[in-house]
Amino acid sequence: MPVNPRGGRSYIIHFEAFMTAVGADIDCLAGRFYWTDVRSSSIRSSKYDGTQRQPTVIQGNIGFPEDVAVDWISKNVYWTDSANDVVSVASIRDGKQRTIIKEGLVNPRGIAVHPGLGLLFWSDWNRLSPKIESSGLDGSDRQVIVSEDISLPNSLVVDYETDTLCWADAGTHKIECVSVRGGGRRVVSSGPLYPFGLTILGQNFFYTDWNDTKIHTVNRYSGVESASRAPPPGGSGKLYGIAAVPASCPPVSNFCALDDGGCPSSHLCLPNGNGGRTCACTDLALQDEGSRCSDFSY
Repeated sequence: MPVNPRGGRSYIIHFEAFMTAVGADIDCLAGRFYWTDVRSSSIRSSKYDGTQRQPTVIQGNIGFPEDVAVDWISKNVYWTDSANDVVSVASIRDGKQRTIIKEGLVNPRGIAVHPGLGLLFWSDWNRLSPKIESSGLDGSDRQVIVSEDISLPNSLVVDYETDTLCWADAGTHKIECVSVRGGGRRVVSSGPLYPFGLTILGQNFFYTDWNDTKIHTVNRYSGVESASRAPPPGGSGKLYGIAAVPASCPPVSNFCALDDGGCPSSHLCLPNGNGGRTCACTDLALQDEGSRCSDFSY
């Protein structure tokens, strides 16, 4: 349900009655919108205006897709799956899939990527030990970056101007940010009541709140909240994920941008967080007892 925060045209993309869109992200290079459909256990996409709609990941390979993040440079889409307790990735071009985080997850929720640094972030709603973790986009170098004073971390978003990771916490009722490497944590706002979706555009954060089903605006520097707005009529009444469309993509790149990083067509090209990339086997190849497939890095 696109809404222009500057007061211009707003319009609705009508979903089928059986569809429930929860997570949201964009491919700023291709001009496509991605969302998770928890009812059909799939990830779908369309142009910004709702045309050229298509499933991105084949139905049946996902349990409960909570959130989605797009590496528009490598042409890969990442998602959290709270039914199988994993984080996975698939090629946008041909659907090749790989489960990259499969241990130590209780209830994975939000997800975000920094394609330029080759970093992946996700939140875990583990009630006994909630946290936010990071790894390379290939799942390597996994580490916890936030584990204290955190409760129900929902959506994550990367601020490319400052290389910080920000999140909305429905338990602490805050929007906070931390360096992508884990330092310099700060509270942006203590005003949200039950924030769910979070995105950033220009000087502002935009977040959805289940308490009043409105879209709220918070200055990313001062934390001052401006007037909230109700979305156009026609939705289900509950607001989930939110994604902003910038005028242009962030000025970042990685080794997978050109010719799949030199990886063979049987592999996924996944930036590794150290300035290189991993040519990763697919889940299908790893499950084949006769396969000789192996990962290799540059």
